[in-house]
Amino acid sequence: MSKARFRAVAPGRRWGKTFAGAIETIRVANSCPNNSVGFVVAPSYSATSLGKCLRTILMFAPRRLVKEVHRTPGNKYIRWLGDKLTYFRSAESPESCKGESVYYAWFDEPASMKPDVWEEAILPALIDTNGVAWFTGTPKGSNWYRFLFMKGQDSLANPDYWSYGGSSYENTVEKGGYLNKESIDSVASQMPEHKRLQEIYGIFLDDMGVVFRNVDSHAVQTGLDGFHVDHRYVIGCDLAKHQDYTVCHVLDEDGRTAGFDRFGSADWTAQQARVANLSKKFGGARVLVDSTGVGDPVYDNLRRMGVNVEGYKFTNASKADLIENLGVMLEESKISYPKIPELLNELKIYGYTKTKGGTDVYNAPEGCHDDCVIALALAAWQLKRSGPIEVDSFTVEF
Repeated sequence: MSKARFRAVAPGRRWGKTFAGAIETIRVANSCPNNSVGFVVAPSYSATSLGKCLRTILMFAPRRLVKEVHRTPGNKYIRWLGDKLTYFRSAESPESCKGESVYYAWFDEPASMKPDVWEEAILPALIDTNGVAWFTGTPKGSNWYRFLFMKGQDSLANPDYWSYGGSSYENTVEKGGYLNKESIDSVASQMPEHKRLQEIYGIFLDDMGVVFRNVDSHAVQTGLDGFHVDHRYVIGCDLAKHQDYTVCHVLDEDGRTAGFDRFGSADWTAQQARVANLSKKFGGARVLVDSTGVGDPVYDNLRRMGVNVEGYKFTNASKADLIENLGVMLEESKISYPKIPELLNELKIYGYTKTKGGTDVYNAPEGCHDDCVIALALAAWQLKRSGPIEVDSFTVEF
């Protein structure tokens, strides 16, 4: 696992999440000071919930480390060497998690819990110990666990968080695991699409329709292609607004990703210079920038700086055109990219809702970013519209 303070693992079923959570519990519990306390939290006291966590820990725990196992109803714990205690608590009773200074906590299947047990009981208890927590569970709708997972996908904005998602297929025999691929195929084929995406592929879903399919299948590049003098390039640029990031995505004439830049906390002058220099780096590549609202003066300034730039005004209709074009180009494998975590995550969760009038409205889920999606869509729009154009390189002044 990562060394981040708060870690979430949310892949598909039978990936080995409980094993990973149990092994981490053994490791952390026995590295804490003597007389320390930690919690294992599951949705209920049942044998298939807390009982599963306890059994899995004991399956892997070296006997020499375990002094006592207490299993009375409603009060389960393991006493390790050094009188270190791991208590097992149910999310049905958040009050039972309060009142202790806690060094660590493992949440198993947190998507089935209310947020109170984390936000009001455990998280405050980790303050004085600077404690850690990890979360293992299959995605389930749009809830606090999804929000926590999303924080972990953006280490730049949330350095204390880390998260990982993947499909059940990552645990097949062919990939060094223990599942049979044909068995997964058989189960997956009997599920409706939304269940298959959630339970097998480990994708968080809610009442939004998923726009982009098979996102990982287009991540075929081993890295960014960079600049080649005999290639032509276009750049899509989504400018930072409020808490967002400025993202520039560079595509070559074949739809391959040549460059990618994502940054925040920069004033408009610095953003403009960075965009301009990226265009210069790729031979004066044409930039299509979101010129809506605050983007309008930036577009004007880039033109004055000599950047080959065009503006794109966003309305519901123009945004739909942009996103739907990207969807078609991805389905037809006309675009590829390396495994850029922020990009892959945004593409997977990007969705649409229908208005009462039947119009599709495209957006990222509430509280999530879509800068990478928009930047890629702006670059793809230029390839679809007329193809890249060659321009002379220019000198940027600022």
